[in-house]
Amino acid sequence: MGIMTRYVLGEMLKVLVAATAGIMLMMLLVGAGREAWEYSLPLSCTVRLLPYLLPDALRVGIPVALLLAVVTTFGRLGGFNELLAIKAAGISPAPILGPVLAVAFGLSLFTVWMNDLAASWGRQGIRQVVIAAAEDIVYGLLRLQHRFQQGRVTIQVSGVVGRRLLEPILVIYGSGDEPAITASAQEAELRGDSRTGTLRLTLRNGTIEVGGQARVQFPDTYEQEIRLVDKADSGRLLPPSWLPLRDIPAEVSRCLARIQEYRAKLADGPNRGSNPTISPGEQERVLRELRNLVQYYHRLRTEPFRRWAAGFSCLGFALVGSGMAIRLRQRELVTAFFLCFAPILVAYYPLLAWTVDAAKGGVIPPWGVWLGNVLCGVWGGGLLWQDFRH
Repeated sequence: MGIMTRYVLGEMLKVLVAATAGIMLMMLLVGAGREAWEYSLPLSCTVRLLPYLLPDALRVGIPVALLLAVVTTFGRLGGFNELLAIKAAGISPAPILGPVLAVAFGLSLFTVWMNDLAASWGRQGIRQVVIAAAEDIVYGLLRLQHRFQQGRVTIQVSGVVGRRLLEPILVIYGSGDEPAITASAQEAELRGDSRTGTLRLTLRNGTIEVGGQARVQFPDTYEQEIRLVDKADSGRLLPPSWLPLRDIPAEVSRCLARIQEYRAKLADGPNRGSNPTISPGEQERVLRELRNLVQYYHRLRTEPFRRWAAGFSCLGFALVGSGMAIRLRQRELVTAFFLCFAPILVAYYPLLAWTVDAAKGGVIPPWGVWLGNVLCGVWGGGLLWQDFRH
């Protein structure tokens, strides 16, 4: 590795580390503040969120930080005519770009890993912190105010001893004309369920009253879920964006098996043969479930391509940034970065969002999400070829 190559790589890495740290810190503060505001988390729980927010901050911040580093380095080289001097000495500047693109390729793989980590470990960790905090918050409110309300669910207690709720009264208000359900018990206990995003209230030795009319006693236990996380899944179809890449192929196979099962039921419906296996009402339900499964299948197939394409935006940004910076020969960092980032912001990200939505809807094949990366590669590669051909 020559002196000039080491110089370029060293300058780029210094800017890359500083820019990544700054963007990561900003993303962590914004993400933690958003979660704290949405779920009313105390400071101690907000701090516990930071490790789980880190992969998400890195997957978003690294491509932008790499673009800033490449634009800064090659913009200075072009602005101070250092590349022109290299060409005048009869030396091709192309080898200078090789280590930079190698770093961009490595960062692309790392960003894909961060995307996968954020989708699985990060989101599950955030949910666990939120549920654990919610459990403590509810117990705190019941100790101080003896009352807690979430949506259409209200809990009143006479006191709290440790984890035991004394003489609890649970009221579930009905929607529309539905009657309210009131359950009173000798004692109860709250437990958070991070998988479903709910608090589970277990009442012991009490009665249930429906609309002030029907009354039933339960000598053992009665359980009621209180939903805390609106985005939580019912556990039947976990969103693909919450699955690690290693689990998606198995989920695709299970989804295909269920699709085939539902299609077989529809093929033997009330209009096929004299002894149908399902009624018209059941057929409508199966058809609705089949549509949901087909949509889920397209989302599952798109998710791996989306993560890999988003990760390899690092390589595309490096090509575009270096080509644009050399051509602009702009010494002023802010202007050079804006001139390079504006086309990416206007073209690449909207195109990535559109192709992802179209692939999830089955309009285009899943590999179509790479269209933005291909355009960045062609654009940046064309600029570099024109810069280095002479």
